[in-house]
Amino acid sequence: MAKFYVQSGNRKLVVSAMDSQAAALWLVHRSLDALMPVYENADYSPEYRCEMALLLGLKQLGNQVYLSQRGFDRQDAESMDVFELIQVWHQLTTAILRLQADFNSAD
Repeated sequence: MAKFYVQSGNRKLVVSAMDSQAAALWLVHRSLDALMPVYENADYSPEYRCEMALLLGLKQLGNQVYLSQRGFDRQDAESMDVFELIQVWHQLTTAILRLQADFNSAD
């Protein structure tokens, strides 16, 4: 695994990941961790959950996530769109919660 320096807004993180997208998603996940009670509440629609993730994510993060294997604040850093990363995070989180619910109902 490679070491990535990941930053967006005022959030910075050093993480080992398989690739830059995984590193960027980890920063998004760490930033949206406080949103998990919303995702675990079955009364909220998937659309509402996604909307909340987008609002919280865009509030905490900048418009881009910047990644480098050399350090923070690099001119040559790769960038990824936060909006797109939050949508991927939402899809992954929703899928995991569905699997967990299916597993718990099978018991």
